[in-house]
Amino acid sequence: MDIFDIFQAFSMALEDSRIRLVGIRIEVMIPKLLQPEILTWTALPLVTYKLNAHGSFLGNPGNAGGGGVVYRNNSDVLFGIFAYYGICSSLEAEFRALISGLKWCH
Repeated sequence: MDIFDIFQAFSMALEDSRIRLVGIRIEVMIPKLLQPEILTWTALPLVTYKLNAHGSFLGNPGNAGGGGVVYRNNSDVLFGIFAYYGICSSLEAEFRALISGLKWCH
């Protein structure tokens, strides 16, 4: 079974559900299937810096930390950072990791 068979089976299941719901007068919109796109990767300019930052947490809210890595030209690691943030939400941990990384880059 390939991906197109799966899409066809999914479409048939949606159509069957739509027919049953029309019988009880509930309008159903069936989404159109999108065609896959071919994506390409473009190398970065010669002098480019990239920050990868990520927050980590146990529980939400819970113990949290975060860190990041700065690359030059997408391959040479310049430095890495990490920090403990105490008790905070998952979103706060992510933002604090990003802000810490940006401060170090500045």
